[in-house]
Amino acid sequence: MLRRHLKKIFGWIRRDLGADGFKRLNKIVSGGMRAWMAKTGDKFATGSLDTDRLASVGQLLHNLARFKEAEPLYRRALAIDEAAHGPDHPNVATMLCNLAGLLEGQAKYEEAEPLYRRALAIDEAAHGPDHPNVATMLCSLAGLLEGQAKYEEAEPLYRRALAIDEAARGPDHPEVAGTLKNLASVLNRQAKYEESEALFRRALAIVEAAHGPDHPNVATMLCNLAGLLEGQAKYEESEVLYRRALAIYEAARGPVHPGVAGTLKNYASVLNRQAKYEESEALYRRVLAIYEAARGPDHQGHYAVQLGEFTQGSGQVRGI
Repeated sequence: MLRRHLKKIFGWIRRDLGADGFKRLNKIVSGGMRAWMAKTGDKFATGSLDTDRLASVGQLLHNLARFKEAEPLYRRALAIDEAAHGPDHPNVATMLCNLAGLLEGQAKYEEAEPLYRRALAIDEAAHGPDHPNVATMLCSLAGLLEGQAKYEEAEPLYRRALAIDEAARGPDHPEVAGTLKNLASVLNRQAKYEESEALFRRALAIVEAAHGPDHPNVATMLCNLAGLLEGQAKYEESEVLYRRALAIYEAARGPVHPGVAGTLKNYASVLNRQAKYEESEALYRRVLAIYEAARGPDHQGHYAVQLGEFTQGSGQVRGI
């Protein structure tokens, strides 16, 4: 439970504090970690710390992208649980999933996949094939495969997870919306546009009903659907969705928050594709200004190149 809360908290921190705030938090945590290690060093060396503390600190470091420090904590917690409960206990599945996620985050896919598969087998044996925990493991494994462009392998896993979630929670539960989005995404990547669009729209409707029309989660779903439509050259439909998503994000986070920049860039792109060059350029320049303010002028190179390409494509070459 603590680890799940930590993961959510760090998601909020990344979203709301931006890069600089996250760096400041990292420094604070580093000081706390040094104090913790000084206090618990003997216990850590002998393995007498309980697995929940080890895994929670590992999760903290994982969320800070300090993978090399997190990995030994996860592995120690896994070894303790295996020794205490046996290799097929649900606690072991949780630790396997944590470690697999860490490896996946470092693109160590071949190491991560067998850990996810082992965790899935444990949960299926412990809870039965139709338990929500199994759906979670299926999505984790499917996400790993999707990240390697193994879309045909990922699709049936997402479909099975969706069936489990719908049966366990009902067809309109917010958790179902997340699985719908994942399945829609992998279908989109296989050019199965009609089914993908239907699933994105269903996920959007669920999130709107659960959170209201102006929630950031709604904006995320709008962007997913807009991206699908943009990929099919349905630019006018896509534009409307990006515009609405941008308004939601700006209201929730402010107009100069780094989290707004991605939606601005996507919106600018779809305007550019419709030859709405002046409006598109203004949005690209906003993106540059946001990233320069958040990260300094040396971090805007990618976006500067994009703006340069845009101005050349529109016949409006201007200095940045």
